[in-house]
Amino acid sequence: KKTEELPVARDISNFAKWSVSSQKPGEEFSIDSMRSTNKELFWQSDGPQPHFIDLTFPRKMTVKHVAIYFDHKNDESYTPKEISFQAGNDPDDLQEVNAMDLSEPQGWRTVDLFHTDSQTIPLRTRFLRVKIVSNHQNGKDTHVREMRVYGPKEYV
Repeated sequence: KKTEELPVARDISNFAKWSVSSQKPGEEFSIDSMRSTNKELFWQSDGPQPHFIDLTFPRKMTVKHVAIYFDHKNDESYTPKEISFQAGNDPDDLQEVNAMDLSEPQGWRTVDLFHTDSQTIPLRTRFLRVKIVSNHQNGKDTHVREMRVYGPKEYV
């Protein structure tokens, strides 16, 4: 689903422990920058591809959507092009549950997540990996300006 609006669902981002595969030195390029609502800030990777954003939940949780804010106009070759969404119990037990192939994205893009091989069974997982496989213009490092994870509306 390629929408520029955020889903009507419960934001469960704060339930997870977030980590990244690498980070350019400097607080302004940190996970906290990506998790803030300030779109001028971003996480920047610092190393070989692929790049990862990993979320570890305290228990199995239903994850329905991941929304990512992109700014191709400013980020150019730092903008992700191919993204794989993988889920499992831990980093050694991952299966792809969806993917994005982007073309100069501007604004929010949301992907729906379901149990493997299903378009109806909700994804329940302890671990979610957002794997940035490639960038626009063959860029090496990546920028993610904001990312949110959503569960069902009825989550308390």
